[in-house]
Amino acid sequence: MIISVVGGLIVLYIIYKVPLFHRNWQGLMAFGAVHWVVGTSARLALIIIGLKIDPFYNLRTLDGERLAYSNEAARDIYFNTLRQSWT
Repeated sequence: MIISVVGGLIVLYIIYKVPLFHRNWQGLMAFGAVHWVVGTSARLALIIIGLKIDPFYNLRTLDGERLAYSNEAARDIYFNTLRQSWT
C-alpha cells in the first residue's frame, strides 16, 4: 500500500511539474495510458516469473507464531475473522 501511495504522489508530481499536462487533456490521457500499460505489464511479469506476494500467508499471532501454514488456510482465517467482526 505504501508503494501505491508513493507511486501516486510521484505521478501527481510529474503532472504538476510538466507543463504539457497543465491544460492539455490529450497529453494527460496519453500519460495515464502509458502509466497503466507499464503498471499492468509489471504485474503480469511478476505473475509470470512466479513472484507471488501473498499478505495472507504472513498472518501471525501476537506471540509471533504463524497463524496458518498455507495460503488457503490463511485466507479462510482472515475472512472468517473479518466476517465475524461485522456481525
